[in-house]
Formats: sequence, C-alpha cells, structure tokens
Amino acid sequence: MPKFILNVILAASAITLSSQACAYSLKEYHLSQSPLAPRLENSVTSGQPIDKGESSTPDFFQCFPDVAKRYNVNANLLIAHAIKESTLNPSAINKQPDGEAVGLMQIHSQWFPKLERDYHITREMLLTEPCLNMSVGAWIIANNFAARGVSWDSVGAYYGGYSASNADVRNWYYGGKGGIREIYKRLQQGEDPMLVAGRRR
Repeated sequence: MPKFILNVILAASAITLSSQACAYSLKEYHLSQSPLAPRLENSVTSGQPIDKGESSTPDFFQCFPDVAKRYNVNANLLIAHAIKESTLNPSAINKQPDGEAVGLMQIHSQWFPKLERDYHITREMLLTEPCLNMSVGAWIIANNFAARGVSWDSVGAYYGGYSASNADVRNWYYGGKGGIREIYKRLQQGEDPMLVAGRRR
C-alpha cells in the first residue's frame, strides 16, 4: 500500500480527534489568558484553597474548552492526555533518568530552555498554573498534528517522539491498555473524567 494512502487512512481514523490542526505560538496564551488564571495564581500565592462551591471538579477544568479551541485540538483528547500523564494532578512531578516531567500535562524538562527563552515560561509556572501547563501540552500536540498529520501516531509522539526506534513506545502510549485512545473513547461516551482518572469526587 502506498505510504500516502496509509497516511490518509490513519488521518481518517483519527478525524474525531481534531479538525485541521494548526501550529500556534504560546504567546497567544499571554494575549488571551484564561480568566481563571488570576484566581489560580492568587490561591497559590495566598496558600488558600480555591472555593469550588458545590462542585468537586477542579477549577482548571474550565480551561479545557478554551485551550482546545485556541489550539484546535479536541477537548476530550486534552483531558485524556492529562489523565494519562498525571491522573489530573497539576502538581505531579516525575523524575526520570533524562530529566523530569511536571504538572498536569507532564511537560518534559527538554522543553524548559525553549519555553523560558522564547516565552518566559518557567518550571515554577508550569507547576503553579495548570491552565498554562495545559496550554503548553496543547501547543505540543497541535504542532505534532501540523507537522505529521492528525493520527494516533502523532498522539503517541507526545510521549515517544517520532524516531523509528520508538514506534512501539508510541503505540503503547496511545493504543495500549489504559492508553490515550481508550481514555479518549471513554470520555467521548460521556464518562466522568474524574472517575476515569481513578479519583473520587
């Protein structure tokens, strides 16, 4: 089967993940920052918990639709990444032999120099601003889609990169048990993200 036909099939099978993806600058986050961010920042600096009223859904959930729209990536796909990466824990830190991954979307430290140099986004900001962390994750996904097309392989590249030697890693990340594809399907069917993540309300 010609390679371009295979790519078309892969893109078609993933069409519900996102409409045509575009690469965006993270500067857009600063231009149209979520109105939730000041509340999150005040909570972090004051040490006081955010008032969630009757809801036990974290406040950062309000950012998923805005970030999804801005980066043209399906909101449930973003939530699936956050569940897979951190079980919806914005303070998660994962130490690894080659660095660390931090926050809701587990942004790897390989990105830190670029994020700080080009966008003035620091490691501390990624850990204290879940909506910003989410935006960086969406930016990475959108750029993967723009570079290689909308496919599950591009979804897997969020974790495994694009090298041929990491094909099995990409496949595990999106297609294995508890992978992005399974989580995404459950969310599309209307399951509660908090329960999918294994967190009680």
